[in-house]
Amino acid sequence: MYIIHVDFKYTIMTVKNKIPSGKEKKQINFKVDGDFLTILDRKAKSQKMNRTDYFKMLVYNDERKSVDKRQEQLLNELE
Repeated sequence: MYIIHVDFKYTIMTVKNKIPSGKEKKQINFKVDGDFLTILDRKAKSQKMNRTDYFKMLVYNDERKSVDKRQEQLLNELE
């Protein structure tokens, strides 16, 4: 998964999940509530996670295990 947009002013984060073929893309929206994220996906159960832990999970669960400069910068700003 790649973080493509984080806007804490409006407390919404959008994450794009890229399938290895590159043909299928899914956007997942999150509501940021203080230090927690709530998934705004109808298929997923409503859940809250620690914001920093979730960012790390998104980055390090990427199949290629690559972290680009923008993702590193976002993670460093959150810590």
